[in-house]
Amino acid sequence: MQLTYKFRLRDKHRSELKCQSRAVNFVWNFCNETQRTAARSSRKWLSGYDLEKLAAGTSKDLDLHAHTIAKTASQYARSREQHKRPWLRWRGQKSLGWVPFNTGHATFEGKAFVFRAMRYEPMHLRGLLRGARFGAGSFSADSRGRWLRENSARKPAHHRRRCEPLEDCQDPDGQEFARRRMGRFQNDALVQVHEEWRDVF
Repeated sequence: MQLTYKFRLRDKHRSELKCQSRAVNFVWNFCNETQRTAARSSRKWLSGYDLEKLAAGTSKDLDLHAHTIAKTASQYARSREQHKRPWLRWRGQKSLGWVPFNTGHATFEGKAFVFRAMRYEPMHLRGLLRGARFGAGSFSADSRGRWLRENSARKPAHHRRRCEPLEDCQDPDGQEFARRRMGRFQNDALVQVHEEWRDVF
């Protein structure tokens, strides 16, 4: 089962993520310029694979992860095909920040997310399932300048939400848990009735 998590990051990571988002905008605009040149020259439109090959090898100069550059190029190709346009709009200072990452490159360690050997601390970790496997996602900024971490996660197969209060519960429907609760209630009721009749006699 696929789940989607969204965590707000602390404001101390804003400057670092802004630098990476400007580099992502540079990659996006490079793909847009290359595609526009190909479309105006009546050449074959470039696919995501072609754009990834053209942008490869620039991670050191842009100070970006190589998979971030590849994800940006592939997302540009998908967006162009979705909107059915020869090229898209440019990304500039007014564009919201966006830094994509691939599966396995933004891990969760302790109470922080690690990406490119840097720890990004979230404001909260509510609703995070133990043992969930994170997939691809992105760091994105909203209109108020707050940075969020969004990505999908696979729900662990052994997780049973209704069985969390019991340590050795093996039924996924919670029937055993309900029977125990009902038996406990009946025992308490019998003890109370017995005490009342004992007081009478």
